[in-house]
Amino acid sequence: MRSYTFYSVLVICFVQVFTHDIPDELFDKVTLECMEKVHIDKEAVKNMIGADYRITKGNPKISEQLECLGKAKHVVKEDDEFDRDVLYHEVMHTLLPLMNKGGADKHELANKVTDECVTIKNDNFGERLIDLHNCFVDAVHKY
Repeated sequence: MRSYTFYSVLVICFVQVFTHDIPDELFDKVTLECMEKVHIDKEAVKNMIGADYRITKGNPKISEQLECLGKAKHVVKEDDEFDRDVLYHEVMHTLLPLMNKGGADKHELANKVTDECVTIKNDNFGERLIDLHNCFVDAVHKY
């Protein structure tokens, strides 16, 4: 659950695509603190993802927001590698249900998606998290 807040921002984006309304419960304390620190509002968060579920790179505020959340929730281990167990949990319990994917093979799909993306690298941590998210989305569509 360490990456709950980090992934909540991504969840917020998925919810926006489906409902055009973001439930306030997804804006927990850490998310709101990061939003305040980065000076980003809910509208910017709602608009950070496209209809294809991918986050467009190049918006420094989005990158800063994800970096803040990722650090606050320790989504990487001390060796700078993503925590696979945390990522698997988020894919399994957040991403797949939101994308209405998985069915009976949900565990297998979550493992494939996580394994495909857990090694994403980028020197910029915020951009790395965007790359991770986009990899997850692409892998879900692929499988």
